[in-house]
Amino acid sequence: MKILIAYKTKLGGSREYAEWLAEALGTTPKTFDNITKEELEGSDACVVISGTYAGFMPLNRFLKKNWKVLKNKKVAAVALGGIGPEHRWSRFSYRRIPVRIREKIKYWKITGKGDEKKPIEWGELKKENLDPVISYLRE
Repeated sequence: MKILIAYKTKLGGSREYAEWLAEALGTTPKTFDNITKEELEGSDACVVISGTYAGFMPLNRFLKKNWKVLKNKKVAAVALGGIGPEHRWSRFSYRRIPVRIREKIKYWKITGKGDEKKPIEWGELKKENLDPVISYLRE
């Protein structure tokens, strides 16, 4: 199976997770801006990774923009953040993904990377956070 890993990063966490995932799956990660339509069309599965910023996830825009190509593929969306998946703001961010897309993708919220102003207390970046994503893609 040909897996495309697409990411957007501000603080580096999404890139780090994308690289770990690519290593585990034998592929190369690419930023949202460097993926061609041909690469999307030629993939069997796609992992989309981005941070969450005050309820906004760049992965949402990527999914909506490319949904026509992605809708018949296995899609994993991975959102990074400083608060857990059950927090009301995490749920708000998730609900901003259109229902027609949410119904067809698998979604995870995992620990992101903080900065000096907003350290992460919820957890830390570690490869093990990607285990459920890898399992899903290998099913």
